Amino acid sequence: MLQIRYSNSSKPPIWLVAPRYTIGTDSECDCIVSGDGIASVHAELIVDDEKLTVSKLEPAYALSINGVSLVDQSAELKHGDSLTIGGAELEIFDPKLLRNDSDWFSSEEENHIEWSLQALNSALGNRRFPVEGQVLLGRSKDCDISLAVSHLSRKHARLSVSPKGLLVEDLQSSNGTFVNGKRVQQAYLKPGDELGFDNLKFRIVCSEDDEEKTSVRPVVNEADIKNTMAKSQKKSFSQRKNASVVKPQLPRSVRNTARGESRNSNPVQLVIGVAFMLVAAAGLVWFFLL
Repeated sequence: MLQIRYSNSSKPPIWLVAPRYTIGTDSECDCIVSGDGIASVHAELIVDDEKLTVSKLEPAYALSINGVSLVDQSAELKHGDSLTIGGAELEIFDPKLLRNDSDWFSSEEENHIEWSLQALNSALGNRRFPVEGQVLLGRSKDCDISLAVSHLSRKHARLSVSPKGLLVEDLQSSNGTFVNGKRVQQAYLKPGDELGFDNLKFRIVCSEDDEEKTSVRPVVNEADIKNTMAKSQKKSFSQRKNASVVKPQLPRSVRNTARGESRNSNPVQLVIGVAFMLVAAAGLVWFFLL
C-alpha cells in the first residue's frame, strides 16, 4: 500500500486506500497544497490495486514528475517518485520498500536525522548551515541560506528533508547545481556527498541526536603511548636519584653549636689533659727542691 507524503513534513502522510484522491488548493481536496501556480483542483490520483496513476486536471498549470514536466495527460507513479505542483513537493512511498532503500537511513522520524551543509570553500570559513524542512539557497536576502556570491542565482536551489534523504532541486539557475561533480536538476543526497553550486562547494552532513553521537578523540598510536610511558618513567627515576643524593642542610648556627658541644664533651680527652698537667707540675716541684 502506497503513501503520499509532504516533502517538508508539514502534514502527516496520506495512505492511498481509496480509489481516487484530488490534489489542489481547495479545502475539499484530499491532499491540500498551497503556493503559486497551483489550481484549486490541480490533479487527481487513481488507485487501482497496486497501480497508481496521476492525471493533470488543469492543462494550463504545470506538473512535474521527478523534475520532468508531465507532457501527457496522465502517468503512472511508483515508489520513490516525486510530484512537483507549483512550489509544493509531494513524494510517493511504499513503507514496505522504504526500509530496503538504504542501509544508512530508514526513516527520519525514527532516526532523528539532522541535515546540514558543511562549507568546503575557505571564503565561507568552514561554516555549517543547518537544513530543516524546506530551505531556499541563493543570492537573494529572502533565501533561508543567503550567500552574497555573484555566480549564485537569486534563488538558486531548494533543499528538502524527506524520509528518503535530503532532496536538492535546481531552480533553473544560470550556473547549475552539481552532486559529486555531476550537474543535476534534482537528486537525493547522502552523507558525504559533495554539493556544488558552480564553484561553491559543500559537504553533506547528517547527525543523530546527541544521545546517539560518538565522541571522537585524537588518534593515538602504539609508538606515542610507549614514548609517553618512557618519559614518565625516566622523570620518576631522576627524581628518586636526586632525593637519595641530596642531604638536608642544617642552619650554620646549629652546625657550629653542635661542633662546639662535640669538642667539649669528650671525657677521655679531659682526663688525659689533667693528668699531663699534674705530671708537669710534679716535675717542676721535684726539680726545684733538689
